[in-house]
Amino acid sequence: MKIALRTTAEMDDGRILSVVLDQREYAAAEAAEATLAGMSGSHTRARYMAFHALKRTDQYKGTWDQFNRRDCVEVETHPEDADGDDDGLDPGRKDPSAAS
Repeated sequence: MKIALRTTAEMDDGRILSVVLDQREYAAAEAAEATLAGMSGSHTRARYMAFHALKRTDQYKGTWDQFNRRDCVEVETHPEDADGDDDGLDPGRKDPSAAS
């Protein structure tokens, strides 16, 4: 199963950085559990995965500590936009039913 999660990071300088998280970010977050241990929570994990993807794509050059404590204001995920295939319907129904 392919993992693709579009994420944006609002930076302190006003930039909005956009990146697609994939399985590499989930694996990196699992591997960094010791680093993240003192900062438990899903928001920290989301921020770390955004940081990792932005580093991987050369959009961010700083360290995790700089990203988390100084540079990143907020991370937001957009799962429906990752592959551009969202039509606003239930996942199992590509077309609306003619009979309602």
